[in-house]
Amino acid sequence: FQEECKKVIGFNDEEIEELCRQLKAAPDDVRNEYQSLLSSIDPENYKKQKHKYDANALKTQGSSLFREGRYSEALNKYAKALLELGSLSDEKPVQQMQKNLRLNLALVYSKLSQPQMTIAECNKVLINITVGVEGQSLCCQSEFQDCLCV
Repeated sequence: FQEECKKVIGFNDEEIEELCRQLKAAPDDVRNEYQSLLSSIDPENYKKQKHKYDANALKTQGSSLFREGRYSEALNKYAKALLELGSLSDEKPVQQMQKNLRLNLALVYSKLSQPQMTIAECNKVLINITVGVEGQSLCCQSEFQDCLCV
């Protein structure tokens, strides 16, 4: 059971111990149902969903910070959210979230009076729309330079 928690959910040892304490106190049927549910989870799908959830939480935090005028902190949250999405860009909802995050970054850079970075983020959105992921990958290799290559 402990190995399944590590593998599927990514719990550390303290979290597993706490979960085990709680489950030991639970009735047998609850404990059995939890173990059955845990064994039915696909670890890869769980990781994807967790990355999406974490990215969305970071985006929400960034938007709150932006509304408060804390632009540098919002920038960090949006950038971390993009990193969370990482290699999940083959899914349409993820692509939409990446586009929104890039537009949010552009807006933050604009507020921070960094026009070159604003343009770079907008260009990344345009490249993704016009030439897809392959073009975006080529563009991003030039890191933070003007990259409108279409």
